[in-house]
Amino acid sequence: MWSWLAPLIGILCALFVVGVIVWNRARKKKGKSSCCNDCGGCPCCNSCKGRDAELKKLEDVRNKNNNESTL
Repeated sequence: MWSWLAPLIGILCALFVVGVIVWNRARKKKGKSSCCNDCGGCPCCNSCKGRDAELKKLEDVRNKNNNESTL
């Protein structure tokens, strides 16, 4: 009586896995990564590579402005 349930569950699981793979590929083609936006715990996140250099530049500018204002 329930012999159709096991194959149905297997097919649904396979469709879910394929759907997740297709969804991730579509996001990657749009330029979005699978990482979070804050790059806090993503060691291999491509969107964070240039971010560190930008943050360093901003910090240097702030430090320079602070040093000039104290003089």
